[in-house]
Amino acid sequence: MIRPLVFLPLISVVIVSGCIIPGWGGDTTTGESNVIVIESLSAIPSTIQTQQSVKLVAILKNQGQEKVPQTNRGVTGAIEANLYNYCPGLFKLPSEESGIVCSGGSKEQSSEGGYDICKLESLTVNEKRQVEWTLEQSPETLVEASCDMEMSVRYPYKTTGLTTIHMINSDELQRQITEGTYQDKGSSITKGEGPVKVWFEVSDSQPVSVPHAGEGQMTLELNIKNTGSGRLVGNKATITDISLASIEGEDKITLQSCDEVSEGSEITLIQGSYTKICPANIDSAITNFPKESTVHVTVTIEYAYEVDKSVKVTVEPMIS
Repeated sequence: MIRPLVFLPLISVVIVSGCIIPGWGGDTTTGESNVIVIESLSAIPSTIQTQQSVKLVAILKNQGQEKVPQTNRGVTGAIEANLYNYCPGLFKLPSEESGIVCSGGSKEQSSEGGYDICKLESLTVNEKRQVEWTLEQSPETLVEASCDMEMSVRYPYKTTGLTTIHMINSDELQRQITEGTYQDKGSSITKGEGPVKVWFEVSDSQPVSVPHAGEGQMTLELNIKNTGSGRLVGNKATITDISLASIEGEDKITLQSCDEVSEGSEITLIQGSYTKICPANIDSAITNFPKESTVHVTVTIEYAYEVDKSVKVTVEPMIS
């Protein structure tokens, strides 16, 4: 269901994530893209002798402005650190829970039987957590060998985008054109926090004319883009909310020929982006419309995101 938003006067402002967006607009505000990061990944020591063990130490950090997962927004799921490449053949995963340190989280075994996964319930703003793996060598290495150990962190997230649309009474538009006082306006766009941004753009000149009778039209363009340093899991994001403007308390703006742009729709990104042109109707007979007003359109997506980091480990054979 697409929910309406209340029509607001032109001089109003909206406060979103601490940023003030003027009603007359034209600016773009972008929130943090890299929310959960692997701040560092170290191998201690990075060069070892045959039969020595190595400790892998990762520091995870939430550098966003919200706790992750965003439980206050209905987001569920854990933050999962996974040592997915432990250089098998050179090393083996810890077979005992003591081989993995998972600060305040739960330890899980892979299908191979070793402990490679640490699940954290949450990370608050600016919080850091340390995850450690102690890896023993596999069968004795007779020649020098190097390998990049690789880990990932996966987390669920919701991102919201907000766009202002300037609209004008059709009589007022004609008066301004006649008097030579008409000026184009631009949308203010807030691309909310999160590695995958979502927002609408208005393709038409603004302010958009609101008719007294018959239907008016405008064109909205939905954009979804991966701006983070990692990858969108499955290249898919789900639209969880679209709020279009209401006029006189009624749903007067509706998207047309945009079936996949609706709440509950799963959107597939290609090469990290998605764009969809959506014609929108301003429905019939609107009375008592103010000279000029600004409406706000929001769209929210939910997705899983993953970032990676690697560190090189070298095994040197013992010299007898």
